[in-house]
Amino acid sequence: MAPIPNGTSNGTDRRRKGVYLITHPRSASNLTQKMMSQQPGVQNSGYYFIEEGLRSTFMGLQKGPLSAASEEGRTALYAQYQTSFEKLEAELTDAAGKGNQVFVKEHAMLLYRPDKLFKLAYPDDDLTPLTVRSNAQKDSQQRYTNPTILPDEFLLSMQPIFQIRHPIRMFPSTVRAMSATPLAYTTLSGSLAVKAIMTLRYTREIYDWYLAQEDAPIPKIIDADGIMESKATVRRLCEDTGLDPDSVLYEWDTWEETEPMRIRLLSTVRQSRGILPGLESKGLSMEKELPKWREEFGEDDADVLARHVRDAMPDYEYLHSRRVRCD
Repeated sequence: MAPIPNGTSNGTDRRRKGVYLITHPRSASNLTQKMMSQQPGVQNSGYYFIEEGLRSTFMGLQKGPLSAASEEGRTALYAQYQTSFEKLEAELTDAAGKGNQVFVKEHAMLLYRPDKLFKLAYPDDDLTPLTVRSNAQKDSQQRYTNPTILPDEFLLSMQPIFQIRHPIRMFPSTVRAMSATPLAYTTLSGSLAVKAIMTLRYTREIYDWYLAQEDAPIPKIIDADGIMESKATVRRLCEDTGLDPDSVLYEWDTWEETEPMRIRLLSTVRQSRGILPGLESKGLSMEKELPKWREEFGEDDADVLARHVRDAMPDYEYLHSRRVRCD
C-alpha cells in the first residue's frame, strides 16, 4: 500500500507514515483498534509507552516531585522512554521497508511529558523537559513545541485520530479497570494518579497543537458513540484519514489472553463477536449514575468520581463539538 497522501493538510503536502490513534483509557479504543486491524498494507500496534507511563510516571506521582527522585532514577526513566521510542521507530521503519504504513494506538496521558505531568501535581517541580530523540534526524533538526515526549516531526508524520468518550461512561470504567493495573488505589480522593488520569486536558492540548501547525495533517476526533452506532461515521473517518472503509471489521472471533492486565482491559472486545449494544453514553445523566456509583464505590469515592466527571466536561464538550459525524 502506498503512503497515505496528505489530502487534508493545513499546509504543505506531506507523505504520511500512518495513523496515530490517540486515546483515553476506557474510551472504547480497543474496539476501534480491532475494527481497523485488517486494513490492507497497514501494521497495527500500540502501547509502546505503557510500562514506563503507568509503573514509573503515574505510580511515581504518589512518591513526591520528580525533582526529588534520585538522579539515577530519573536517568533510568528517561532511558526507558527512549528505548520504547526506538521500538516505535523500528516499527515504522519495518513497515516502510515492506511498503506498509502503521496504525498505532497510544493513550494521550502516556505521551504527555512526565515533567509537565509532575508539575501539574507539584507546581514547584522544575525539571529539564523529558523528551525522546529520533535516530532518523540530526539533533539540530529536532523541535519540541508540542506537549508530548515526541519530536514535532514525528507527530507531523502521522495522521492523528483522537478518540473520546463521555466521562460519565469513561471514568467509572477506568476506576474499575485500575484494579488490574499497577495503579490500584485505596481511595480515589487520596490517589494523585487517579486525579491525573481523570481528565481530557492531555487530549485537548495535543489536538490544539496539531491545529496550530501550518504543515500538519488536520486532526480528526471520533466519539465512541459514533464508532458503536454509525457505520456512516466510521466510513467518513476512514475516508478522511486514508483508511479503507470497506476493510473495517464489524464481526470477529473471540480470543484468549494470558497476561492479567490484558485479560481485564480487553475483556469486552475479546469476549464479543462484534459491537455490543447498550454501551453508548447517550441517555446517561449524573442524577441516574451517582446513586449507582455510591452503591458500587462508596459515597466518598462516588462523590470524587462525580467531581472529576464535571471538571472534565468543558474539554469533552469542546472536543465532542469537533468530532467526525454524518448528520
